[in-house]
Amino acid sequence: MSITKGHTFSDGDTLTATKLNNLVDNAGDGAAVFNESGAAVDFRIEGDTDTHMFFVDGSADRISIGASTDAPAAILEVTGDASSAAPVLQVNNLEDTINGVEIVSDSLTTGSALSVKSNSSDTGTRSIAHIHQDHASASGASALKITQDNAAAPAVELASNSIIKLNDNSATALSIDSAGKTGIMTVITTDDNEKVVIGGAALTYSGTAPVLGVTSGAAQTVMVIENTASSSDQDAILVITGNGDATIQLNDKSTSGSNDAIYNISSADGQFHIGAINDNGTSRGGLMTLYPDGGVKFDNLPTSDPASAGKLWSNSGVVTVSGG
Repeated sequence: MSITKGHTFSDGDTLTATKLNNLVDNAGDGAAVFNESGAAVDFRIEGDTDTHMFFVDGSADRISIGASTDAPAAILEVTGDASSAAPVLQVNNLEDTINGVEIVSDSLTTGSALSVKSNSSDTGTRSIAHIHQDHASASGASALKITQDNAAAPAVELASNSIIKLNDNSATALSIDSAGKTGIMTVITTDDNEKVVIGGAALTYSGTAPVLGVTSGAAQTVMVIENTASSSDQDAILVITGNGDATIQLNDKSTSGSNDAIYNISSADGQFHIGAINDNGTSRGGLMTLYPDGGVKFDNLPTSDPASAGKLWSNSGVVTVSGG
C-alpha cells in the first residue's frame, strides 16, 4: 500500500514510519509540519470520554482543549466538566525571579486585559477570584499589588451597588458600600501604627450612618487633623457644615452612669451654642451662647460663689468671676 498526502485510511492499512513521512513534511531533522498547504481542514484527537480532547479548527484558526465539541470561542479555549474532578487550568511556575503568568495587552482601548465573571445564580458562599499567599513566614510577600502610572486615573474602581470588605480573620476591618447601606467607611484600629489617610476628594453620604467612623479600643489618640502648610493665611483645618444645624458632640466616658457628660457644640440661626446632657438622657441645660452681635449668654451658672478661682457664678443675675 502506498500512502501519499490526502490518503484516506481503510481497514487493513498498516502505518509505518515511511508511510507517515508521506503524510507530513519531514525536513530530515525531526521537525514535522501538519497541513503545510494551509487547507481549511480540522485536526482532532479523542480522549477516553471527550471526543474533542484536542481540536484544531482549521477554517477559524482556533484551538479547543477539553470537553467542548463546538467551534472554539477563542484562539485557545479550555473547557472542563464536572466529571473530570480537576482544575480546568493549572500553571506551575518553578522560576524564582520570572513572572508565572503574564498578560500583555498594549493595544487595548475600551476592553479589559483580564475579565473574570460567573453567571451562576447559586446562593452558596464562594469567591469569583481568590488570591492566596500560602506561607505564613513570607513576611515580605504581598498577596495583591496594584500599580497605576496615571495619577489622574483610579487604581481601583468600585462599581455601583458593590461592596468592598477587608477582613482580619473573621472581623471586618474596612467596609466600603457604594449602595449606602452600612456607611461609606468604617475603620477600627487597636494599634497606633495603623493609619487611614483620605485626601484629594470629599466624602459625601446621604444615608443615616456616619460618613466616617473611627473607633479605637486602646489608650491612644484616635484621630489627628493637621494642616502642615507654612502659610499664615492657610484655609481652615476643619469645616463642619449642616443644613440648619452644624454640631460637634463630645462624649466624656471616663466614668459610668449619669455623670457621663455629653457636650454639644452647635451653630444654628447665626448663634454658637454649647450645651450638655447626661448619657442617661437627663438635661444639664445650655451652658453658653454666642450671638452674631457679639453678645454672650451664660445659662445654669451656680448661684453661689464656687470658691474656685476663675469659675463663673451668677450673683443675683450678674456674671461674677470667683476669686477662689
